Amino acid sequence: MVSLTASSSTVNQSRFEELWSENQSVIRRYVWSLRPGSCAIEDILQETSIALWRKFDAYDTTRPFAAWGCRFALLQVLKHRQRCVRDRLVFDYEDGQIERTIADHRPNGDMVRARQDALKKALMLLDESQRQLIHCRYDSKETIQSMAKRRATSVHRLYHTLDSVRATLKNSIDKVMISEGWERSEFT
Repeated sequence: MVSLTASSSTVNQSRFEELWSENQSVIRRYVWSLRPGSCAIEDILQETSIALWRKFDAYDTTRPFAAWGCRFALLQVLKHRQRCVRDRLVFDYEDGQIERTIADHRPNGDMVRARQDALKKALMLLDESQRQLIHCRYDSKETIQSMAKRRATSVHRLYHTLDSVRATLKNSIDKVMISEGWERSEFT
């Protein structure tokens, strides 16, 4: 019985880590939109991930993880704001400003899924060496330094190549999104 629990816990942890890594950038942008320029964003994200992990058993897998995570992030932003209210350097929001910001930046699950599909299509448009480079950089634990050494190139050159491939991916994603009827203002 103990091994079953440990195995189930490992599967849950693995699934949580996968969902968190796929959606962290969406949640980060959402937090940033609520606290622009705040140096506390990383703290808020960490508190959000801890809260999400604690409640992960209650997550409804039929709903988008990003939307679920953003609700938790909102609570963490509000808690952070309450903690900072005594700080004389923090300016108070005008009445209703945070609610309007929330309404304007509510994560759109359909748009997120469409961007993920567009990314898959854009990756297929890359040549094999570019796809492998992206895979090595984002799907493995290999560092830029070891990638550069293995490829017999400089770290600076590798960063430049990655920037170029990312720009190509972004342009391809944008084209796919527009061709599928999304307005540029909805996904940029």
